[in-house]
This record gives sequence, C-alpha cells and structure tokens, in this order.
Amino acid sequence: MGVRDWFKRVFGKSSGEEESSQQEHKPEGASAGAPKAPTAASVADSARRTRDAAAQLAGMPIGPAIAQAIATLDVTQDSAEAAALNEFLRRSVEDATLGADVRIRLSDWLSSRDETALATKVLVPLVTSGNSAALPALVRLADLAAQRGDSPEQIRLYDEILAIDVGFPGVRERLARLRAPAKAGEAGATLIAPEATRLGAGRFELVSELGRGGAGAVFIARDSKTRRVVALKLYHANARGDRNERLRTEAKLACANSSRYVVRVFDLLEDIGAITMEHCAAPTLRRMIARGEGGVGQRRAWARGVAHALAVTHSNGWVHRDLKPGNILQRADGSAVLTDFGLAARIGASVEPAEGTAGYTPPEARTTRVADPRADVYAFGAFARELAADRDPALAALAARCTVDDPAQRPRDGAALLAALEPLSAL
Repeated sequence: MGVRDWFKRVFGKSSGEEESSQQEHKPEGASAGAPKAPTAASVADSARRTRDAAAQLAGMPIGPAIAQAIATLDVTQDSAEAAALNEFLRRSVEDATLGADVRIRLSDWLSSRDETALATKVLVPLVTSGNSAALPALVRLADLAAQRGDSPEQIRLYDEILAIDVGFPGVRERLARLRAPAKAGEAGATLIAPEATRLGAGRFELVSELGRGGAGAVFIARDSKTRRVVALKLYHANARGDRNERLRTEAKLACANSSRYVVRVFDLLEDIGAITMEHCAAPTLRRMIARGEGGVGQRRAWARGVAHALAVTHSNGWVHRDLKPGNILQRADGSAVLTDFGLAARIGASVEPAEGTAGYTPPEARTTRVADPRADVYAFGAFARELAADRDPALAALAARCTVDDPAQRPRDGAALLAALEPLSAL
C-alpha cells in the first residue's frame, strides 16, 4: 500500500482536500466567501495528523518510504499530508542506514527545492565511504557549490573527481570553463571591485554582480554607447578555447528564438568574451518560488511562458539543456523570460553526458550523448512541480507526467507542453 493510500485509510478525506477539490475549478479571482476561522479542535487535529503521519512513515523501510513520499508530493492535494511528507524527507537526511541510490535521489529532491545545506549533508557519507556512488555524489556536491555561488569549492571538487577518474564524463569540460586567468577585466569573474571596472575600451561600466556559474558571471552594466542599463554576461576563458563559440551560440539562439518569453540579446562582444542582454530587474523565479510568492494564476502564467519559450526553441531545432528556475527571469509586467542558452545543442547532436543541473536533468542524462527535447520537458516538469507546490493539483499532475523515468512517456516537446497547459487556462 502506498503512502497516500495509507493516509486515506487512516484519516479519510480531510476538510482541506474537500475544499481544494471544490475550488480548483473556480475561475481565478472568483470569491470563495469569507474564510472560516480555524477552531482549536481543527488546529489540534491537523497537528495530530502531521505527527502521526511522520511516525508511520518512519516505521516503513526507509528506501521505499522516501520514494513513495517524493512520488506522492508530486500529486497530493492535502496540505497536511504534504507537510508531513516534507518533514519526513527532511528528517530522513539524518538516517545513517540510507543506501547510495536513496541518498542520490533524496539529494536531488532537496537540491531542486534550493535546500543546499541538507542536500550536501545527505551526500557527504557517500564521498567518505569510497563506494561506487562517490563520484556521482562529488558531481552533485559541485553543483550545489555552484548554486551557492562558491566557485573555489566547485573547482576543488572537480579536481578531486579527476584525481580519482581522469575521464569522468563532463567534469574536465566543466573545470576548464570555470578556470580563468586571475586578471581584472578577463571573462572569468575574478573582478575584485566590479563597481570600479570598465570593459570594452571603457564602453561598459560594471555596476554590480547579478550571479555566476560554470559558464561565466553576469553583471548589471551601463552601456555608454546606447545609454542604457544592460545585463553583461562575461564568459570564463577556458583551455579548450571554445568561449567565443559558446557565446556566439547563446547570442544566435536568443535572437533566432524571438519571443516575448526569451531574453533579448543586444550585442556580441567577442573581443572580451561577452554578450549584452536586456536587464530584467524583477526577481528570478527561483527567488519567487523560494519566497512562496505568486498565486495559482500567476504561476500557471509563468509555466505557459516557459513552455512557449521551449516550443519556439524546439521548433527551431534546438534543446536548451539547462532549464531551471535560476535561468528564468521576470520582466516588470510579471512575464517569465527564459535565458542562458550556453549549453544549448542541436536536436540529435552529440553532447557531453552529466551536463546541466542536478534535480532538473533527467535520469538518461547521466549516460546519453544525444540532445533530445524531452530532456527539457523533464526539466520543465521539475520546475512545474515547484510552481504547483501543494496549491495546484492540476499543474502537479502535468509535472508528474513530465518527470517519469521513461522519456517516451513524457510530452514530446515544448509544443506538446503548451497543448497540455491549455486546459489549465480555463480553470
């Protein structure tokens, strides 16, 4: 019996779930009447159900319990059930009996929710144990360091991986992109005081850093030539010398995939290894999701915007390959904007395995060498799951379809995602 079935048998249908099933088909903005104040009895009952749920889960075999809890969170409509499952998964990090596969799966789940400290904690025993999962764990730890913006730790972990297995897929390339000469003004995010630095023969004044990752760093900059504020992406120099190729690809794709849901690229600056883009001042969706902001209607609009961007990208013959909330910006009007095409590849092209971000890459990405739109569909599903949280069962159901292990069972591309989202527009 699954975890969700167990909840139903023990507790029956909760009042919160009944209310959700009655309201999920109401048009956005429709009045639901004055909310009822919770009684002392209902508060106590909710607390009891949460405690009992956690206790029952802890009594199950830990591996199957974690797998069932993660699967149930994708589709549950019961907020008390979701709270109990979330708490159980977080406490499971402390369980010393977790197997390697379970630790990897749990860390990916935590990472996708930006809980980097817990994701790191669950991986560390794999690294110290020296078993076969040590290298995949180290790769994920490097991804978590990237999420924190800790490039030195990322480099250290990649060096450690290569010391164990010099041919581990994708690591040498990632490390090459991270390393750069320690010179101010070089495209390696080594600028000590970006607010005082000018690039492009003095054309661009770097105001502040927006973020950095494996490909490069992004700054807010003032363009003296056009007199506008832009986002300036400086690519890391690397040993393979493919920096300009990557920035040309990113610039070309952003322009070719012209859409209100794809970031606008203004200029390509090969002499300094950079591109300039529109500056979207609103917070990224990663930050919005972490804060719990945006109602059901707004979140569905974000999902449709990203699906539209993927539809355009796929129809032009490309796969994004690094879709995640941190690469989805937001304009002042609230519309979602897809950015960072640095890892994009032609559909069917040969690619390095294990690229992308843990939690948003499909299972087949660990070994596959062919770019496939269904990898983007999986990443969209992981993103949509975060949007749905415990407030939108219809979107959660679509997310579950997108993240099944078998690629053939997912929607085939961005156009199919748009079609699948269309019925949600009327709810």
